Amino acid sequence: MWIRVNFRISKSSEIPAVEVESPGCSYNPLFESHQDSLAHAVVKEMEKVYKGELGPEPVDDGDDDVKEENLDQHGDAEVEKEPDFLMLGCFNFLPSKTKRVTRVELNRRARRNKMLKAKVEARKLKELSKEIDRILQEIAEEEKE
Repeated sequence: MWIRVNFRISKSSEIPAVEVESPGCSYNPLFESHQDSLAHAVVKEMEKVYKGELGPEPVDDGDDDVKEENLDQHGDAEVEKEPDFLMLGCFNFLPSKTKRVTRVELNRRARRNKMLKAKVEARKLKELSKEIDRILQEIAEEEKE
């Protein structure tokens, strides 16, 4: 009688795993998700630039003596840390979580913007007609004199 042992041998692949892109990288992304993707890319590139500008860490010469001028009020040595660029406030435009906007809400916003533009145009036309009337009155007064 044969005994069958079920076991799987996992083989590691030389091919790297596929990274899933953010929703802003699709063919027809929403404007907000596209801006989020761009913001993340800008943050990554700026971190590379800033790390390149800061240069490599200085090599320790083996001297463990801490100079007195580098001690703070408690007698501890001051330690310089690399700045965390996301915490400095330089990139506060990254939203923590965006709310999904439905098509109904997008249509409502579009209608509202269209109405506001129409009101602004009507106001401009009204102001323009008042200006024309005022100019015509000035011309009529000049002709009377």
